[in-house]
Amino acid sequence: VREILNFTNNNMIDLKIGYSTTTYRKQLYSRHLDWIKQTKTLYNDVLAFYYQILMKQPQLLSLSSYELLRTLEILTIGTKEMKKKGDLPEIPLTNFPKLPLYFRRAAINAAIGITKSFLARYSLWQEQYGFTGKETGCPQPATQFHSSPLYYQGMYRNWKEDMIELKLWTGSRWIWTKYRMKGRTLPKQGKRCSPSIKVFQNRAELHIPVEQPVTDIRKLSERMKLGESICAVSLPNQDTLAVCIHMNKQEQILHSLFIKGGTEIKHRKEVLLHNKNGDDLLSSKIRQKIGQIHEDCAHKISKQIVEFAKEVHASVIVVPNYGILNQKKDCYNWIGRNIIKKISYKAFQKGILLVMVSIDNLLDVCAVCGAKFLKLQSEFICPNGHCGNTAWNITVQVGKIFLKSYK
Repeated sequence: VREILNFTNNNMIDLKIGYSTTTYRKQLYSRHLDWIKQTKTLYNDVLAFYYQILMKQPQLLSLSSYELLRTLEILTIGTKEMKKKGDLPEIPLTNFPKLPLYFRRAAINAAIGITKSFLARYSLWQEQYGFTGKETGCPQPATQFHSSPLYYQGMYRNWKEDMIELKLWTGSRWIWTKYRMKGRTLPKQGKRCSPSIKVFQNRAELHIPVEQPVTDIRKLSERMKLGESICAVSLPNQDTLAVCIHMNKQEQILHSLFIKGGTEIKHRKEVLLHNKNGDDLLSSKIRQKIGQIHEDCAHKISKQIVEFAKEVHASVIVVPNYGILNQKKDCYNWIGRNIIKKISYKAFQKGILLVMVSIDNLLDVCAVCGAKFLKLQSEFICPNGHCGNTAWNITVQVGKIFLKSYK
């Protein structure tokens, strides 16, 4: 037992545990979409009411969260003692129906967040331009609000996997309404946070944040000091959608993975564009369908990349910085940015970090000898006899650039 404990203590990594939040979307089915819209309108009206109070009295924001919430409630609805005496609050909450406690508090907290955001942006603008009279880019106070109603506990009940009861404003009274739901299954482990209602033209969704523990949130420098391996990734716009290479600290290639499917995606989009009738502008319906194709594929590909990194025990995923390289790329022909966006949070949930590196001057450079090569479609030929897949070469470059920066 003593030998086992000594071995464990000498080889154990000091992991730091944290949390990540993922929002799950559930579509709501009901004939009373108008009630949801009425509730959203009332929510934003109350939010605007408290926003105006905070803009006129910004000194209130120096209070603690509880004190600020309590002060705003006293200013607008008073206290029990005031009601017994018949005294009116300083700023009565007029022109509104009787508001449920947690509905009002959700709107107040939303107003606090919007006010703090505006004042912070305005303060930064003042620091940059001072009082020179320059108005370019000056933040302006909000005049319209379209926030999604946040439902604290007390505004919902009987929450099940496929059904929930919501308290809604019909325009004349508050009423409990049952809604059937359809969407991704919520994880069994994790803490469900307060949901919000997202309202569209002909439908509504319940967005449910779920907080889950992350086993490893160590910084990048801590991981690299221990010589942990990495997973280098490139995202070519070809039939091969992703190339993954597992490398150790000595830049040795241990494992690799090619993820294909680009030809299939291209065919699915060509079918949609076949009846475009030569119009330069895509219709909104076609744009929506293409976006759905990209969204679905980005989820699948990012999941495969993260699972590969987890399988080979890589603690870092390195990708090229496509922000500059593909600045002019048509978003309807390339899904790389969407894949990277999804890798970021999916990898973090598994305790893996995502890092971007710049490869601006290395797109036509051999990863073996560093010589300029001649590119032939998806293949390359190096003057020193090296040849292979261009995407593979870029992926190796990505891994080597990152590892050299830590040597």
